[in-house]
Amino acid sequence: MIKNKFIKKKIKGIEIDVRSKKSLYIKMDGWTVYIDNSTNEHIIDHWYDDTPTVHNRNLLSKPKKTVIADRYMTLESVKPNKDCKVCDHVNDYVCFDHEHEQIKKVYPNCEYTDDCEWVINETVPHNDIREANNEI
Repeated sequence: MIKNKFIKKKIKGIEIDVRSKKSLYIKMDGWTVYIDNSTNEHIIDHWYDDTPTVHNRNLLSKPKKTVIADRYMTLESVKPNKDCKVCDHVNDYVCFDHEHEQIKKVYPNCEYTDDCEWVINETVPHNDIREANNEI
């Protein structure tokens, strides 16, 4: 008789499925978290159990992104500060500090990214993931 080397426990409705000394699954409320350090990569992944296919799991961690502006766009509402030594009001150049200040006033949840974009990241509820990504 071969002994099952996996360990499954259910504690207060939370299911813990230990697959090895360095990997496990945790399930609760229709949500699964996978933790694996078997390759010393510190992998942590998560998905909702009702996600239809495995490749859609990654969509849960990618919020919907709305680009407000990038380095090629000009926002009419962003104006140079006449008292700033870096802004150039003659040539309509706005320094980053004043651009940041004015954009945050209009879009308080906006963030500047490494791609030189002002974006708003929206969390997509797990039931709306396929719809948000045009997969229906």
